Amino acid sequence: MIIIDTHILIWDAFEPQKLSKAALSTLNIAEKNRTLAICDISLWEIALLLNRKRIETPLTHTECLATLLQVRPYQILPINPDIAVTAVNLPANINKDPADRMIVATAMFHKAQLITADENLQKHGGVDTIW
Repeated sequence: MIIIDTHILIWDAFEPQKLSKAALSTLNIAEKNRTLAICDISLWEIALLLNRKRIETPLTHTECLATLLQVRPYQILPINPDIAVTAVNLPANINKDPADRMIVATAMFHKAQLITADENLQKHGGVDTIW
């Protein structure tokens, strides 16, 4: 399973030129194998970015989320008690962003690789990252 960070979901749909060669290759292989996943908190994070106008689009919030989810066959992974506990117990050096902490904890729980450009998440030894 390959889990993608929120910004990767956005870039893949709207700005694919921002993706590294390794990230794009992994996305394409995982799509073919139907092993791509996102964390449910990414949907909330994108809605928040849209609401704060940090993502500009003529689409409604719902249309934008639907468009993002149609780019590839993503499985949406829910938060469970183990993921929640892991997220709050991650070291502070990952960062304080609750969405990032949930995404890392989800990748750890599922023993999945994480595609991310976030250097803090890349440095965290608890999850195998691709960039």
